[in-house]
Amino acid sequence: MLNSLKVAVTALALSVAAAPVIAQTVDLRFVNRSGQNVVALQTSASSNPNWEADLFQGRVLGPGQTFSLRINRLADCSYDVRALLANGVWSTGTFDICSTTTINIR
Repeated sequence: MLNSLKVAVTALALSVAAAPVIAQTVDLRFVNRSGQNVVALQTSASSNPNWEADLFQGRVLGPGQTFSLRINRLADCSYDVRALLANGVWSTGTFDICSTTTINIR
């Protein structure tokens, strides 16, 4: 197993990064490509020093499964994402979610 796991991004939407737009709604899809269960998922605007609550709230995302998230009233396109894998390793990354619709967890 790799010591370092990371969140990889697949940009499916815009080819040019969009500027932050207040009140924009963004739909994201997280795909578990890690080969193990994801037991927690947290996001936060990069400008926020704190993580939001666990989006799974006790649920598990199995290998190959997807999780959809809608963020309303988006004011910052730069978002931090972290996923806790079953082996206790946090997989983290920062993404421009105004131009990304799918985030692969690896």
